[in-house]
Amino acid sequence: MEDVASVIDNPSYQDYRAEANLHLQKRTECLQKASVARRKGMGDVSTYYTRLAEHHRVKSKEADFSAASRIFEDKNRYRDNNEVDLHGLHSHESVALLEQVIQLKRTEGKMKYINVITGRGNRSRGGVAKVKQAVVSYLDNQRISYRVENGGGMIRVVL
Repeated sequence: MEDVASVIDNPSYQDYRAEANLHLQKRTECLQKASVARRKGMGDVSTYYTRLAEHHRVKSKEADFSAASRIFEDKNRYRDNNEVDLHGLHSHESVALLEQVIQLKRTEGKMKYINVITGRGNRSRGGVAKVKQAVVSYLDNQRISYRVENGGGMIRVVL
């Protein structure tokens, strides 16, 4: 059995995403209540729940951003300076964080490339490497040179 300190020091992906998921659940509940109120002709109540649902949508996005930052930090804390691990991030989060890393590394000017670990999609729904697809699309759109390596789970990006 894991000790409490280990669990606190090593939160899981689910722990990081829990707040965002809670807000999404509350958003769904509010939208359902708004729909019921609308059907009953209770416009003010419907508007209230619709606005509350929007509040939870915004809070969910904020929590997801916070979770992405923490997941990224955890995954990359002990990595080599020229290596970036994007496991556990949503596609749009991985691209946004990679863009920041590329800008930072180019500004530093110390490296010729970075290795971006995207994974092969083995744990993704349907076995599709969504993060890899998003990263490759971003690199293509930005005309950044790269080479897919390691059986498809890593991309070497030229800085």
